Amino acid sequence: MGDNRSTTAREEIYAYGLRNVWRCGMDKGNRDTGEGRGRIICGDVGQSDYEEIDIIVKGGNYGWRAKEGFECYDYDMCSDPKWLVNEELPIHTYPHTVGKSVTGGHIYRGCLFPNMNGHYIYGDFMNGKLFKLVESGVNGTWENSDICLGDSTVCTGGLLNNYPTHILSFGEDESGEIYMLTTNAPSTSHAGGKVYRIVDPSLRSSPSECPIDEEEFRIKGTITPFSPSKPKISTCPKTCNTPSITNVTYCTSSFAIVVQIQKVSVFNRYKEVKVLVPYLYRIDKGVRKPKYEDSLIAYGRSRKCPCPDLTVGVTYIITGQYEKYSKEFVISELSVVQRWYWYWNIQLYAYHNSCEKKSSVQWQDNEN
Repeated sequence: MGDNRSTTAREEIYAYGLRNVWRCGMDKGNRDTGEGRGRIICGDVGQSDYEEIDIIVKGGNYGWRAKEGFECYDYDMCSDPKWLVNEELPIHTYPHTVGKSVTGGHIYRGCLFPNMNGHYIYGDFMNGKLFKLVESGVNGTWENSDICLGDSTVCTGGLLNNYPTHILSFGEDESGEIYMLTTNAPSTSHAGGKVYRIVDPSLRSSPSECPIDEEEFRIKGTITPFSPSKPKISTCPKTCNTPSITNVTYCTSSFAIVVQIQKVSVFNRYKEVKVLVPYLYRIDKGVRKPKYEDSLIAYGRSRKCPCPDLTVGVTYIITGQYEKYSKEFVISELSVVQRWYWYWNIQLYAYHNSCEKKSSVQWQDNEN
């Protein structure tokens, strides 16, 4: 991807001045005229104030770190012309009051939903908002708007108007239909996620008029078999039982807390559990203190084997491990989940004194 416009950049550099590109798409072009075919459009995650969408051109300079979006970031660099040679401005930016981590998408070039033709679909990783950019045809400007999800009157026949919050990526099939990958837990150790196809319920073409554009291709070189790695956090055993609380299970965990279950949401292989945390019994050093209203992530093999079975309104003593990257309290098959009784205080105190590792918090009322 060489042959750029700059006389000083290395020839293998196609474009520069991008901060943290998160997902690019290549425009298939208008189905009838081919207009726009080959354009590379990327989402570029900002630093402090703005997210941006860029059309990547050969030799283009996208301004970082002299500029963030349309604004100056480093005023000394921004005022020096040498840092903005061959500058290419974004087609759109949005401030961090709207979203904080853009996920680039694709221009819809499918056949099934004609009202979406030419719309660039993208979103925000942090809050799950969906947007579309439409080229106005006037001076190459683009108009941005939120994508509004339909209510139950239009989302029928299996259509959904909600999804897990964090948008990881967008995809495109050979016919130009657009898909979205989301997750409820933004963690590198989390093994769950869902794929959705983006549809327009207001107008749909006849599937018979939209044949799949299959393209043959030859594989050059050898094929390496793919063996997916096992998730970092192990799943429930076949018995679906959890261990009892002992001095070993108590002392080897990252945390031991008393929780009252408020809400349990099931997402395929894991549960998000909303809880009240009235008492803290032990927390390892480096583990954040749970808030009085907090959440846990419980992993399981499947919905038929949840890990563990939690009843709303019931109070439990729970031990588990702490994910420092995502700051999540995790329940796995090694966790203790037992119904809580006040007379356990004496036994837990004995367990606590037997632990070799010290805790940063112990025996604390968490309600105040």
